[in-house]
Amino acid sequence: MEWKRLGLTSAAPSDFTLEALRQVVPSAFTEVKDEDDRLTYKVDFDRLREMLGDVIADADEERFGFYWVGKQEAKRKAAEPTRKTLRPVVKESVAWESTQNLYIEGDNLEVLKLLQTAYIGKVKMIYIDPPYNTGNDFVYSDNFTMSRQAQDWAMGNLDEEGNRLRRNLDSNPRYHSVWCSMIYSRLLVARTLLSNDGVIFISIDDNEIHNLRKICDEVFGASNFVNNIVCVSNAGGDKGNYIETTKQYILVYAKNISNLQDKFGVYQTENIDTYSLSDEIGRYKKGSQLEKWGNDATIYTHPNLGYSIYYNESNGDIIIKHDYNHKELLANRQIEMIYEQPDAELIANGYICIRPRVNNDGNPGRWRIEKKTFEDRLASNSFIFERQSNNTIKIYEKNRYK
Repeated sequence: MEWKRLGLTSAAPSDFTLEALRQVVPSAFTEVKDEDDRLTYKVDFDRLREMLGDVIADADEERFGFYWVGKQEAKRKAAEPTRKTLRPVVKESVAWESTQNLYIEGDNLEVLKLLQTAYIGKVKMIYIDPPYNTGNDFVYSDNFTMSRQAQDWAMGNLDEEGNRLRRNLDSNPRYHSVWCSMIYSRLLVARTLLSNDGVIFISIDDNEIHNLRKICDEVFGASNFVNNIVCVSNAGGDKGNYIETTKQYILVYAKNISNLQDKFGVYQTENIDTYSLSDEIGRYKKGSQLEKWGNDATIYTHPNLGYSIYYNESNGDIIIKHDYNHKELLANRQIEMIYEQPDAELIANGYICIRPRVNNDGNPGRWRIEKKTFEDRLASNSFIFERQSNNTIKIYEKNRYK
């Protein structure tokens, strides 16, 4: 068996880009031999320009774009292969031999590059929560030519793992540029991991939302913007400039938005203030009655939907009984509906017998759900028992806030 020696560096993002381009325009590539006399492919730019025609921008043309000090360096850092590797930590792991989960610690730019070889184009969803750049956030510094490690330790520029960190103070003349370079390089690499129907979610606040949106438009394409989710993070408000801040954001971008059909459900939002009631589970409002109303609201159409509910108002206890001529009703739906007499022992112990009302046409009514379903939902505290002005008890569903 012939063993192939693996390289010590990760593949460069340009390798993946060139391979994708070669699949689209193979005639724009030519075969050449590298320094080791191996056959490889190179871009024939003259041929590529010829194929693209007039859509190539001239160097002197004015164009729209978002630029900052350090952008080109950040782009270079993203394209630069890494020589780092992953070191397994078996002692701190759980179910090392059988787990299908992976937790990686380290500089996220280096980690993203390491993931490219195995996961490029395979990740369905990425969520990141980067520093918000509040003026006191620590950000990874990608300038590895600064002072010696000993000086870094003395200055507090390294974390516990030896990763180089800097506090991005708002007094820094390149305050926004430092943050933009940090996030730009990481998003460039993260995009290569997304599958064609993949989506990325990015948490952020007011400090950099405007810059992040421009960077994402460039990295993912403005046409792949899905939405900007506004999240109420503090209803009481945080200290702001004259007006208190209550919200943060989640920017959502797709790898290719045309592939997102049927990937997202659509929900209509409601005002939480309409859910004025609450219990140990959360907020809710009074919903539909358990009794069925309408043309088919009779036990004859649904024989399984008649049963007695015994409710003890003092302690909330509930007992359910099928105490009517169920079998005969199934055989002959035109028989006179007769419930058994209410359970005298339960009545004596303070229970109230609740049954579907008799309809205006004289036919016995029914509930909207079967006994088993009612019991299951009763266990999750899904009903309101409410005494009416005529001293009867009505049962309503709890519509919970979602």
